[in-house]
Amino acid sequence: EYHLIIGDMLESANRDDPDKVLFKIAYHYNNTLQMKKKLTYNEKAYHKSLSLYSLPEALYYVRTVLDYYLTNTVYVPQLTDLVIGGSSVMHACGNVAESFSYLEKVLELFKGNITSEDEIRIVSAIAAGHYYINELDQAVVYCEKALELAEQVRDYQDSGNLYFVLGSVNWFIGNLPKAVEYLDSAHHYFTGNNMYDSLINEIKNR
Repeated sequence: EYHLIIGDMLESANRDDPDKVLFKIAYHYNNTLQMKKKLTYNEKAYHKSLSLYSLPEALYYVRTVLDYYLTNTVYVPQLTDLVIGGSSVMHACGNVAESFSYLEKVLELFKGNITSEDEIRIVSAIAAGHYYINELDQAVVYCEKALELAEQVRDYQDSGNLYFVLGSVNWFIGNLPKAVEYLDSAHHYFTGNNMYDSLINEIKNR
């Protein structure tokens, strides 16, 4: 009850500028059973920590929020942004394997809730994780899965990006014919984009 009283007092006294005591409010509500306020302030503290480049703190707060939603099978519209943002923080903190469990759990529990675009983003994030830890074969598997989803919904921007990533990964693993095939497909999506044109030609000409 002490933490609830202090949390309520801090919230009430700082309504005009809660950022001043945001982390204190989150701390006190984390020690209560007030789940709505706990989640609200942990999510705010996560974003605030990101803006301060405090990655370990951001990881703590986003874990707190995600663990609640996934353990209790609660879907919220911002869930995809939270799990993808959280996975990026996990990557930066060296916890890539942990990110897979969160991303895959969201796909498992909420496939009926998330949009096709969100599913593409989540699968792409799993691919990125495998790429970061040099599991290139798995990166290819998930990139191809994301590409299949993107083409089903005619998401041309993601399709082009994924073709480019697949071309790059196949080049790194020495599968040059496949790399050229994917890069040519990427070029089709990004014709006239000088940055992509240069990158594609550089990889193909090595």
